[in-house]
Amino acid sequence: MVLWLLCLHGIVLLISWQLIDRVSCASWARSIKSGRLFQRPKSYHQAPNLPGTNTSVKDVLLLDEMRSEYLASLSHVLDSFHPGSRAFGNQVRNHCAGFSNLTPALQEQLCSSILRWNRQNGRRVLVKNQQNNWASAEQSRVRRFCHKEMMKESNPVVRAIINQVDFLLSETKFGYWRSTSMHKNHIPFFFTSCKTC
Repeated sequence: MVLWLLCLHGIVLLISWQLIDRVSCASWARSIKSGRLFQRPKSYHQAPNLPGTNTSVKDVLLLDEMRSEYLASLSHVLDSFHPGSRAFGNQVRNHCAGFSNLTPALQEQLCSSILRWNRQNGRRVLVKNQQNNWASAEQSRVRRFCHKEMMKESNPVVRAIINQVDFLLSETKFGYWRSTSMHKNHIPFFFTSCKTC
């Protein structure tokens, strides 16, 4: 009986060892071990070194590294579940009708009035700084963010284009090929130079 148990366990251990060896030799496993996959890149945040702050339920949170196509619904977690981000999204949806048909000056005025109202009511727009802490975003970035959200909500075609550009830009910063010359230098320049909104 003992010999039978030893043989049975030996067979199971041999099969397990073969499977572990085969998995550890796969290209994706070697990429994880070498740090090419699933590791935070050196240039994690492109933002300047902003002083950190504590978040509140009123704040709008921007998280660029979540904008990946592979994360599916996880890329919308903060937009859907953080109270401040959700309230800002509702406000954008309430004021976005016909936004894409307005002149650039009127678009700028509408975004400025929305952001002014949010500031007066204690709602800040926060991003991650270089130390991976939440920090108040620069005003130029906040204006771009508001304009982009208004364009996305006012036109479904523009929303699809902007979402795809966000996915691709996130891939250049955090994806598998992020350390190649094409993804570090050329692709981000191409996407930021051809503005979609």
